[in-house]
Amino acid sequence: MLVDKNSGYSCGWLALLGIIGIGFMFLLVSPLIMVNPSQEKQSEAKQYTGSMNRAQQNYFLEKSNFTNNIGELGLGISTETTNYTYSTSATILSSINYGVSRQSDLKSYVGGVFLGDAEETGELTTFAILCETKDKGTNRPPAPIVEDGRLQCAPGTESLSGGDQEVFFGEDGKLVYISANYAKAGKYNQALDTVETITEEGFKAKALQIIATELVAAGESEQALRVTRNISDDSIKSKTIQAIVPYLTTATEHEQAIQVAKTMTDYQPKTKALDAILRRLVATGNPERAVQIAQTIQSYYGGKEKAMAAIEGYKRLQ
Repeated sequence: MLVDKNSGYSCGWLALLGIIGIGFMFLLVSPLIMVNPSQEKQSEAKQYTGSMNRAQQNYFLEKSNFTNNIGELGLGISTETTNYTYSTSATILSSINYGVSRQSDLKSYVGGVFLGDAEETGELTTFAILCETKDKGTNRPPAPIVEDGRLQCAPGTESLSGGDQEVFFGEDGKLVYISANYAKAGKYNQALDTVETITEEGFKAKALQIIATELVAAGESEQALRVTRNISDDSIKSKTIQAIVPYLTTATEHEQAIQVAKTMTDYQPKTKALDAILRRLVATGNPERAVQIAQTIQSYYGGKEKAMAAIEGYKRLQ
C-alpha cells in the first residue's frame, strides 16, 4: 500500500489557507454588519419624529386641529432623552415636530404635517414629510416649507419620505396658504377676496379662521367676530370664538360674540363657545350677564345648580 508522505502537510496548508480566506472575507464584510453607534442613536429620533407626524394626522382626523402638547398625542414619548429633545408646534394649518440632537456628533430631525387638499378629489386631508439635517450638531433644523403649492424639506435638510418627494396641494389648498400669507401681512381685504375663490367649505372655514385670529391679534376684535360669523363649520367656528374671547374687553364685543355663537346649530361646539364667553364675562366683572348665559345652556353643566356652581368656581379663579 502506497502512502503519500506529504498528504498531511498539504491538508494542513489547505486548512490554514481556508482560515485565512475566511478571516479576509470577515474583514471585508464586518463594516457592513457592524452597527454604527451614531446611526443607532439617530434611529430613535427618526422613529419618534415620524411617530409624532402620524399621531398629529390622527389627532387632526379626530379633533379637526393640531395640538401643541406632545402628551395629547398619546405616544408616551419623553420630551428629553440622553441624546435628543422632542417638541411639537402647531398652527391652524400645520404641525411641526422636532427631534433635536443634544450631541454634536448626531443629526437632527424635523417632521411636518400640513393641511391641504388631495389633487385627485379636492377633499380636505393632511400631508406629512420627514426631514433629516445634512450636518451633525445641536441646532434646531428649519421647518419644512410649502412653496408653489408643494411641501418640501427646507434648505440644510433632506427628505426621508421617499428621496426628494414633494406633495402637491390642490388649488384650494394653495389658496388657503395665499390668504393666510395676506392675513399675516395685514392685508385683510386681499385675504378675504382670496377666500371667496375657495370652493371647498372646509378649506374656506380654515382660511376664515386664520384671518379672524390674525385680526384679533392685531386688536381688531369686532372685525374678527364679523369674519367668524361667516364660518360655516360649527366646530371651527366654536374654536375660533374660543381663540378670540380672551381679547374681548367691552360689553359690545361680548354681545357680538354671543350673537355669533348663537348662529351655531350644533349644540356641543355652541355651548363650548358660550362657556368661553361666560368665563370672560366673569373675568371682566360682569357676572350678571354670565348668569343669564349660563341659564340658557344649563344642560351643558348638568342642570341649573351646577351651572351656578360653575360660575362661582370661575369667580374663585380670578
